[in-house]
Amino acid sequence: MEFESRREASPEAEEERYDVFVQWRRGKPHEYAETINASDPEMAFLLARRNVDLRSEPLSIWVAPRSSMVQSELGDSTLRPSTDRSYRSVAHYAHGGDYGSEEAAEEAAEEAGQ
Repeated sequence: MEFESRREASPEAEEERYDVFVQWRRGKPHEYAETINASDPEMAFLLARRNVDLRSEPLSIWVAPRSSMVQSELGDSTLRPSTDRSYRSVAHYAHGGDYGSEEAAEEAAEEAGQ
């Protein structure tokens, strides 16, 4: 595989942590596989490919620098499911979707809002 940017690895280069995600089957999501320390993205990809190939034949490998990932805070209230279940009310389906006229549709919408 060729990469657009080629950088010479220097002995002074600091290693960065990269997370590796693998897709094992078509239609399935990528799953976390491992964390790799590497001096650049190309080296991280090569190490990930070598380590993953030892176990099986993946369809796809993603390598992302951990420093670029964003994580939610523990207890983040925006991640809670909605408690609004009004869509489950029978009032929304009382006329079976066939209102016959605009007036009937407006009446049904008003009843559902109460």
